[in-house]
Amino acid sequence: GEGPLERLWAFAERSGPEEVDSALAGYFARAAAAILLRRPEEVAARLRRRGRSLRDGFLRRLRSEPLAELFLHTVRAKRPCDVIFPADGLIPTLVGILHVEGHCGERQEAARRCL
Repeated sequence: GEGPLERLWAFAERSGPEEVDSALAGYFARAAAAILLRRPEEVAARLRRRGRSLRDGFLRRLRSEPLAELFLHTVRAKRPCDVIFPADGLIPTLVGILHVEGHCGERQEAARRCL
């Protein structure tokens, strides 16, 4: 089964975008960032197994400043062992968010921050 760390990050992967309000996103981002800061290698190793699925789920919920900041933290790893998300295709995905009609302004602003 999944451990507590995986269940926490499942929020970013599995919750519906409509379930992610700014307050909940802020709580999640603070908890996840604290864990990442304490044990970056361990967290990265465990979450890396989810790879693109976790990254894509995270990008679908990228509607708030706390989630954008957390996402930036995960892709700005200083050491290769701390990398969580695969970077391939990331820039075109973020640019695509900016150009798709119907995307809410918050999501487009978060994509801009990440670029």
